Amino acid sequence: MVASHKLIQVLLSTMVIAVVTWIGERHRGVAGILATMPLTILVTLVIVFQNTDGDHVKVSEFLLASLGGIVGTTCFLLAAWWAASRRYNLWLVILIGYGAWGAALIAGRAISRLLP
Repeated sequence: MVASHKLIQVLLSTMVIAVVTWIGERHRGVAGILATMPLTILVTLVIVFQNTDGDHVKVSEFLLASLGGIVGTTCFLLAAWWAASRRYNLWLVILIGYGAWGAALIAGRAISRLLP
């Protein structure tokens, strides 16, 4: 039963990525919006809710932690956009984006430790 549950989770995630990719081939702007919609948060929220037997405390902790991820993702997008607009190759765009993402997450953790 657990294996089939995990398989459904993987298939659902793959399906979401496939749909966004298919739309991206036709409408890049729409795909960009869809890629940043809370689609993955929806999928993971359902998974976390199911895996914790509906424990609202654990679900709320997951959602709060996700907020830090949004800041990091915003930094990733801004840095990758900057690098792409300067015509850097794809791997450098990705590296710069993940560098900004990691720096934002490290900075966020450092700031949260300084706060009471």
